[in-house]
Amino acid sequence: YNNDSTNTLNQIISLSLPLKSFIDLSCGDSTSNLCVEWGLYQEIITVTPNTEGFILLFQTCCRNPSVNLIQGSSFPDQGFDLRCTIPPTAISNDNPPSEYIRLACVNKTTYWDPFSSRDYDGDSLVYRAIKPHNGGSTANPNPLPPQTLPELKTVIYNSGYSYLSPFGSGGTLKVRNNVIEIMPTSIGQYDFAFLVEEYRAGQLISTHNIELAILAVECNKVAMFNVPYKLQATRFSHCKTHLSWRNCNNQVDKYEVFRREEEDSSFSSLGYTDGPLRSFIDSSISQNGIYIYSVEG
Repeated sequence: YNNDSTNTLNQIISLSLPLKSFIDLSCGDSTSNLCVEWGLYQEIITVTPNTEGFILLFQTCCRNPSVNLIQGSSFPDQGFDLRCTIPPTAISNDNPPSEYIRLACVNKTTYWDPFSSRDYDGDSLVYRAIKPHNGGSTANPNPLPPQTLPELKTVIYNSGYSYLSPFGSGGTLKVRNNVIEIMPTSIGQYDFAFLVEEYRAGQLISTHNIELAILAVECNKVAMFNVPYKLQATRFSHCKTHLSWRNCNNQVDKYEVFRREEEDSSFSSLGYTDGPLRSFIDSSISQNGIYIYSVEG
């Protein structure tokens, strides 16, 4: 849609699904009975140069059964409405990636940092809790985009839940330094959302809403909960590496990051993360080569 006073439809895009796989959120705890599939929809699109920018819209139905959201008579009937603004042509921009689903233990505090991914443009990011957006229906799960940007609708909560208290009165949702502290008190899925505002030199250049889900389970196996895994390294800029990793419960004070060159036999410490953040930028590389990283919680 055109991001101007008319908000008229600009074009309809069909996205391909080149990559999908099942992901293990249970850390080997087979009693959790979790089956989660991850998919990447990807396409290169071309837009007409302009001074206003565009709004991307994707709507679909329906969500998995959620404890905090009202469900239909026999199955869920609330969907998704995902929106992201593309800045005007004069502003080159990359949106930061985030995680969208995690495992949590009932009646135990879990720390989650889906916002720890760095913004590669160096922009400032502001995260604000909002009501999840609702789109699509059981009768029309993938609605054809109308000629004008549709009015925003939000989900309907069960009694005792809200966007600021997605786990109810006995649960915990706090955000400090872009780290979410959560503690559900009952098993099940809980949905909540954030609006991400991206600023450059004090000017708002882009927004998008993030839908998140917590799968709360009774945790019977705890040995692996604080072990980092799936460590990934990507190029941040010239001679800088952005590291990110995962673990199950993130109940650690901080992480220590190590590095060695390919021909070396031992690792050297690069320092610690800022609290339980699962992200680190290595800016101490001085020459080309192959480097091996290790992370310890």
